Amino acid sequence: ASPDLLVPSLMLNGAAIAWLWRGGRGVLTVALPVAFLGFAIPVPAPLLNEILFWLQIGTTEIAGFFLYGLGIPHFVAGEQIQRTTATFSVIESCSGLRSIEILTMMAVLMADLFRRRGLHAVLVVVAAPPVAFLLNGVRAVLLILNPLSEVASVHNLQGVAILLGGLVV
Repeated sequence: ASPDLLVPSLMLNGAAIAWLWRGGRGVLTVALPVAFLGFAIPVPAPLLNEILFWLQIGTTEIAGFFLYGLGIPHFVAGEQIQRTTATFSVIESCSGLRSIEILTMMAVLMADLFRRRGLHAVLVVVAAPPVAFLLNGVRAVLLILNPLSEVASVHNLQGVAILLGGLVV
């Protein structure tokens, strides 16, 4: 009755039903959807908090690096970027974890959709998390520089644009 085991149970049951249906070929047929369910497995809270913390710090550092490159005065302190006009915090939901998950899932789907195999597919999937993390830093800079970024629709639109940019990269 543990909720944490529901997704792994669904994965194993899906593979077992496919095995009963068509043997090894059936398992190969459902391999991608079953593996894709792995993204739905919840990460234990202590590990998730640790990952989020380091992603927040990293996103702040990347944003600070870009701001420095643009010649914009600022000060990076932990997960905050302080400017003369305001202080910006990279909160948990802006750490980039969802961008990393979504872009990695898109990379897996694109590798399958375009029938990429072997090293090419592995490189596409392995490149997705760093690309998503870097683009999340760009998004943080755009949010800092955009005076309308507090408007929810602008904030969401920037997120979609960053994900589309990640897909192109």
